[in-house]
Amino acid sequence: MDVFERVICGIDGTPESDIALSRALQASSPETRLILAHAFLITPIGETGFVLGDQWVPEEAEAREVLERAKTWAVATGTIDATRVETRVIPGPKAWGLLKAAQETSATLLCVGSHGRSRFGGAIRGSVASNALHSAGCSVLIGRDPNGDATDAFASFPRTIVCGVDGSTESARAAAAAHELCERKACDVSYIAAEDGLGVSFAEASKAAPIPGDLRIEAGGPLDVLLAQSRSADLLVVGSRGLGGSRAIGSLSERVAHEAACSVLVVRG
Repeated sequence: MDVFERVICGIDGTPESDIALSRALQASSPETRLILAHAFLITPIGETGFVLGDQWVPEEAEAREVLERAKTWAVATGTIDATRVETRVIPGPKAWGLLKAAQETSATLLCVGSHGRSRFGGAIRGSVASNALHSAGCSVLIGRDPNGDATDAFASFPRTIVCGVDGSTESARAAAAAHELCERKACDVSYIAAEDGLGVSFAEASKAAPIPGDLRIEAGGPLDVLLAQSRSADLLVVGSRGLGGSRAIGSLSERVAHEAACSVLVVRG
């Protein structure tokens, strides 16, 4: 299954969500179905004195306006037909709403922007990216652009892909996704294994599930190697072992996704 078969993208009107949408669009295939989702919190009744219905209408209308602007822009890029884009308004916390929508739509990919929070701070404060990495049942794309420009990011993504492999089934899935994206976008992809840290040797990394390209072994621990590679790549692709909750805080894929300089695709089975 193509990771980009059913993509749900969190939209909230911020530059970060614009970049996430541009990343999702540029990496998508002609068959991609795109769901634009906006989750919002309703102001507590005690703060305004209004009844729930009076608060719902303007906030829902604003959410739909944000989504329609995003849809119009997405279709105007020429990468996706309007018939393949849908919008969803979800009352509730952003992270909870996106995870709920991803589950309901059987999404293969959840795409969100990065607001630059640390992985521990993000987990504590409930950032959308942290919650997606911790709890999403599908693959996750964290969209970034060093220049903070969605238009520029859209025009040049992805030119170079780095895929981290370690001989595991999870990293083989990541390699397959990187290869498929590379074939579709005619870009460069490098398959990298770290020599230290997890004890991965050239033989171990190359004899596991086949890597669809040349494998390069870099000295150092997996995290340091991948973060160094992220400084010169457009997209970093890693596998995930599906850890959730507190166990995910120590996972390599979760740490890479938060700390990388470029966009990160975490591939889940």
